[in-house]
Amino acid sequence: MEGLKKLIEISQLYGQNPEMVIAGGGNTSYKDEKNIWVKASGHALSTITEGGFAMLDRKKLSAISEKSYSSDPFKRESEIKDDLMEATITKDRRPFVETSMHNAIDYAYVVHLHPTKVNGLMCGNNVVEVLEELLGNDLIYIPYIDPGYILFKEVERQVTVFTDKKGKAPQVIYLQNHGIFVAADSTDEIQSIYADIFCKIDAAIKTKLADETLAVRDDVAEFIPAIRMMVSTEELKTLKIRNNSVVEQFTKDATTYEKVAKPFTPDLIVYCKSKYVFIENSDDNDKLLDEAHKKISAFISENGYTPKVILIKDVGLLAVGDHAAQCDTILDVFEDAMRISLY
Repeated sequence: MEGLKKLIEISQLYGQNPEMVIAGGGNTSYKDEKNIWVKASGHALSTITEGGFAMLDRKKLSAISEKSYSSDPFKRESEIKDDLMEATITKDRRPFVETSMHNAIDYAYVVHLHPTKVNGLMCGNNVVEVLEELLGNDLIYIPYIDPGYILFKEVERQVTVFTDKKGKAPQVIYLQNHGIFVAADSTDEIQSIYADIFCKIDAAIKTKLADETLAVRDDVAEFIPAIRMMVSTEELKTLKIRNNSVVEQFTKDATTYEKVAKPFTPDLIVYCKSKYVFIENSDDNDKLLDEAHKKISAFISENGYTPKVILIKDVGLLAVGDHAAQCDTILDVFEDAMRISLY
């Protein structure tokens, strides 16, 4: 089917571009009058094929909008997942939580991404003041709501308001601290809209980010194995360290670390959790390990899990994972948060 073929092409196009997609972020869809094809959970846009899309019955999916659900958020989301699966034709593929939002946008193609530069804007304190001036008023902006049913209902409401006012459905929806939806009846138009948005954002960015790999300190082998044992409370963990010109800006001292000490986006929480460790005494390795032991022990006691991200002053960004590939994802996602902070 040509529509699904085009969906696969544009999904891979953006999925293979690290400026547009980090890790498993973003989702895409194509719909006709009867059915909708959406990225299934657990599939990466960069390598997705036909088997990576869940197919749903739009009539059954639309019924979610009319139903009443529990006021308890956990029970509500469970009920909605059950209804999503009821609407799903390809039972071996689980549709993602934002499927209903895609269905509510009245265009054949919808591409929802979390680009770093867009989120530099969406996570900015003054986003409301600058958004219209920078990108015009032919758009919808939605203040932050956790992903799920409540966000869907607000998107649905604002889509209706926009359509009634403008006489057409919106093609661009911005979500605070989350990303962007772009919709059109062709993938060429999707690309054109994204290109125009990035042209405007790039023109507004006054300082180009340096992107230089920096050497990791020579003596890391003297303290990294000890830190590995501190975080391996239940099973042996894998650690990977990264240092570059972006990481360097947030590991200078506690003040610079504070700029990334809390999560900007849901992606960061998914892959890196919402709390991290900063080790400041890095001039002396004994003091470094003493501080690391105290802070990691306190972190595990307070949060009930091992930190996934440890930043060490003037050393770099340290990922704690179950294997090397997970560490790479943690490093990529947390560095993305650093870039968002800089933008």
